[in-house]
Amino acid sequence: FFDQPKAIYSTAAAFAVLTESGRVYAWGSPAAGGTFDQNKRKELDQINVTRIVSTAGAFCAIGAVRIGDPTVSTVVTWGPANSGGAISAADLEKILDGEGAQHVVANRDSFVVITKRRATALSWGGPYGGVMSEEARILAARGYIVMCASTAYAFCIVNDGGGIAAWGVNGMGGNTPTAEGTADSEESFAVVDAGEVLEASGAKERVRAVFEKLQVANVNPQRSHTSDTACVCHSIGKQRVSLTHLVTQLGDVTLSSNDSSFFLSSKGNGGVTIDLITWGHAGYGGAMPSATRQVLMASQITDVYCTNGAYAMITNQGGVTGAVVAFGATNAQQEAGQIPVTLQPHLRSQIKELYSIQQMPPYNPNVGRQGAFSARVANGTWVNWGGTALIPNEHIDPTKP
Repeated sequence: FFDQPKAIYSTAAAFAVLTESGRVYAWGSPAAGGTFDQNKRKELDQINVTRIVSTAGAFCAIGAVRIGDPTVSTVVTWGPANSGGAISAADLEKILDGEGAQHVVANRDSFVVITKRRATALSWGGPYGGVMSEEARILAARGYIVMCASTAYAFCIVNDGGGIAAWGVNGMGGNTPTAEGTADSEESFAVVDAGEVLEASGAKERVRAVFEKLQVANVNPQRSHTSDTACVCHSIGKQRVSLTHLVTQLGDVTLSSNDSSFFLSSKGNGGVTIDLITWGHAGYGGAMPSATRQVLMASQITDVYCTNGAYAMITNQGGVTGAVVAFGATNAQQEAGQIPVTLQPHLRSQIKELYSIQQMPPYNPNVGRQGAFSARVANGTWVNWGGTALIPNEHIDPTKP
């Protein structure tokens, strides 16, 4: 009654509420962060929590110590250790030595923190993203990380010079894309280290070339220690967090991800596409068909959305605005990377927004979840497609019975 709720967060089976005064309360399954002991209660009460980030089974509260430097944000975690609920004293010390947590990113069961000073990175949590590869640790330690995104079982970081590293599990089919990227085949399930997938994809030099073209290092505020970028830890609708949407005077870069792949798109002034780079599971968005790439390279991409295994973009194509282009897992895979022929005419223009329907990934790496998109058309109608067990493939006019 005297400290009103400000925001509510969730894991797969628990809730946490953040109040106006920066206090935290939780309820739900103890195995998913629904409870914490008195020691954790004291830790939380000692900080003024400003935001909470969650995995499928654990919470991470971020805020400054109530009696201390208000510019240094620490973290308090709770929930099962294999879901990110336990951070080591050594990692906590690194965060505080880096002037606190500037950003926190989660995948299904692990966390990554980007520090405020020099933008270094560290991770903890489950086995699929909680432990960095040696290459990722070196890149993270060098700092100036400007982009970070996660699949269900992997992370990717990019520094301001275009140096890129991934770790965790990413190659779900053992079929990694080439530098040009094709998605003509899909092999049986195999766990492949995400760094190996990235290395084999041919993406590294292309990412570096994009960052050089846009002169990202020259405009990175971290270089002058004057960054006042607000940390928002989720994307909602058209809003983009700073770690997944990078803007310079020469253009911008968007780093998107679904359960099994990453998609980096870049464009210059005027919205002209510079490059489209994918890696991960070739059958679930890790590779882009050449015809799709040709269309997107000739289009202006305004927004990128994802389901569990597919991507869809709202684009401007010449004089046509609001056209949808999709790729990734197909209708045969009960996904939305392929638009049914009967619905294509309704998605060629005037799409205002896309909404994603997704399913919770399991703890152990796997693919095959159903996903779907719902598109809002300017004329008030809706177009739905994807996994038919989730939603029928149909064009809907709400004004008609």
